[in-house]
Amino acid sequence: MAGSSAGALLVDGLGDGLLLEASDQEYEFLRNTSFNLLQGCRMRNTKTIAIMGCIVNGPGEMADADFGYVGGSPGKIDLYVGKTVVKRGIAMEHATEALIQLIKDNGRWVDPPAED
Repeated sequence: MAGSSAGALLVDGLGDGLLLEASDQEYEFLRNTSFNLLQGCRMRNTKTIAIMGCIVNGPGEMADADFGYVGGSPGKIDLYVGKTVVKRGIAMEHATEALIQLIKDNGRWVDPPAED
């Protein structure tokens, strides 16, 4: 019922958030339902980032991830988009910034809303 009632309003741009309350439902169910509705209305998008420690198993284990961050050699990581390596040998001290830039370059980064 929440999907048909709230979802239609969100899709039409008549809201920017969702709060579900039901004393007979578990918190996790309500939380997941809220996030799923927001994602279905394209108001909140999730991305999967796989962090793997080993180049041998990493690419296979992150098969369903949108982006991958895999240890390549001591002190270095490789970055993936899907199953494709796109950057190799990035120093650990620059790895987080490189991952964020990769997500931005692929048009998948969303800045958090500014607080008033």
